[in-house]
Amino acid sequence: MWGGQAISPGGVLKVQHRHWIGTSQQPLSRVVGYASPPEPEPTPALPEPHLEACQAGGLVKLDCFRIGRLTGTNVRVWRYTAIYVSSSYTWASAQVRPLNPLARSASALVPRLAQEVAEAG
Repeated sequence: MWGGQAISPGGVLKVQHRHWIGTSQQPLSRVVGYASPPEPEPTPALPEPHLEACQAGGLVKLDCFRIGRLTGTNVRVWRYTAIYVSSSYTWASAQVRPLNPLARSASALVPRLAQEVAEAG
């Protein structure tokens, strides 16, 4: 109630806009006795994940990905990948399998990787 009369929410909004007050927290904090809630603290940035290899061939990532089906057949093509962490060098191989991939197909890339890393020094 203001001066014995009720003010509608629309009337309050019009007065706020007329005086460039708006409806944000800042104008409300100017009102005597109003304690605005504290702003949420920004979350600290997480450190960027990083992997390091101490020795040659120390850390290798193996991965398998289904490429798809060959047209007109019942076989699936799988891509096996080995990534050498210290240089981000990648070895890949494609294998054809009737159903699921084999772990030994991914493991077969490791001797190839070891040989090429040893040759490169």
